[in-house]
Amino acid sequence: MARTVCIGDYRGGLREHVLRAKHGGRRDLAVLLGHALGGRLREELGAPLREEQDPRIQARPVVLVPVPLHRLRRFQRGYDQALELARGVAASTGWPIERRLARGRASAPQGSLAVGSREANVAGSFAPRGSGCDARALYVVVDDVATSMATARHAAVALRRSGAGQVVLATAARAARGVPGRADP
Repeated sequence: MARTVCIGDYRGGLREHVLRAKHGGRRDLAVLLGHALGGRLREELGAPLREEQDPRIQARPVVLVPVPLHRLRRFQRGYDQALELARGVAASTGWPIERRLARGRASAPQGSLAVGSREANVAGSFAPRGSGCDARALYVVVDDVATSMATARHAAVALRRSGAGQVVLATAARAARGVPGRADP
């Protein structure tokens, strides 16, 4: 994963909002966090994406790819928080959402595992979905929290198998010091 963009640190004020969006049935918070994340993405990714700087220059396509929940977990929660987060990003940026990843198998919740176990937990969980990716496009994997980066790595591998060139991770919060990217609000 070349780059991570997030709103802020999970241990700060974002924890409560992320948990409510993820487990508390608060889709509205996921969308609101997505709007904030969209603003951060526009700041961080900046000039190469802006058509308004020079209309003769074709902007690089950006595609939002939410990390999919397994269907059983989606049924339990009633919605997919990463998809709701991506909807907020899409509303604030105008970038399309494409469900380019499929969750092939259920895995234990990453938050319930030690950092060292998370890689094995998600290994082989994601597969490319749909037709091949556009190699020119920037694919933004959208998830709620980045901790060990295991989910992001495996999602990026699946996208690259489908032809994606550059993949970036965008999360509402960063939960580990080792996660690269800017987290200060």
